[in-house]
Amino acid sequence: MAFDTIREFDLPDYEVVSTLEELERQMQKETFRVRVWDEYNDEEFFDKVCELVYTFEDFIFIIDEVDQYCGASFCSPGFRKLINYGRHQSIEIICTARSPAEIPKMLIGQTTDMYFFRIMEPNHLKYIGGIYDGDVNEIKALPDHKHIHFKT
Repeated sequence: MAFDTIREFDLPDYEVVSTLEELERQMQKETFRVRVWDEYNDEEFFDKVCELVYTFEDFIFIIDEVDQYCGASFCSPGFRKLINYGRHQSIEIICTARSPAEIPKMLIGQTTDMYFFRIMEPNHLKYIGGIYDGDVNEIKALPDHKHIHFKT
């Protein structure tokens, strides 16, 4: 499932849904690929989607622009539960964010892999320096569409 915050994913094999009712119908199928579009950036809707995801096992949940729904020290109850306990059900969470400092600390604490694309903002680089054991200048110097993979 892909939570498409700003409706930019091009996933032709995925059904697009924008309500909980549509999502629940899709999730009743034996197999499904769903792109959830939240046109209002509604934190309550996001939390309910997280609660639904938690009812599954062996599940991949992709969240684009996760910082739209939480901050460094705030997560909704449903997302917090996914972060802290979803691994016991083999739920994988893949997130993107514009600002590394806005990624929930509890999510960073559970992360096994990070991919950094070029970041120029000095405060963001400083924050990453506290996580990344390499030289943050490497991240600053990355060309377009290139990344550094960091295993935590």
